[in-house]
Amino acid sequence: MFTEREALRLRLEQLNDAEIQVIREIQRERNGIYVKLRELDKFDASPENYKKKSLIELAHSTAQALKKQEKVNRPGPYKSKTATQREAALEILKRYEKGLSGVMLKNEIQYETGLVINNMTTFMQGLMKNHPEVKKPYRGRYVLDTHKVEVKSF
Repeated sequence: MFTEREALRLRLEQLNDAEIQVIREIQRERNGIYVKLRELDKFDASPENYKKKSLIELAHSTAQALKKQEKVNRPGPYKSKTATQREAALEILKRYEKGLSGVMLKNEIQYETGLVINNMTTFMQGLMKNHPEVKKPYRGRYVLDTHKVEVKSF
């Protein structure tokens, strides 16, 4: 008969085996990194590369490089995560004339933008505040009121 003590002993053995495997993988990766570093050291044999920089100098140079990189990476205006999600929400609501449930709208927005919405109610309250054409006719349902946007002609 299989007892709890035997089950726990078996689980400890499994954990021990898993731990050994993880240690071996880490050692292999570390050895690979050392090999790559040795190869790079062969190519960078100039005397100035042998001078070691202090941690403060390294941190400062890395920070300077990141500042330069950020300026290069942003050619256009910056768009926030929320602004991107709000634009997607408006486009989705335009597609569904009869409206959409909050859960379905959340899933559509997350699918299109790849960004997660943590609190849908707060997100939609902000959207409705900025875009009065978005309405909540009843609980859990959102509709884009196209009558406010359209201009009637005779």
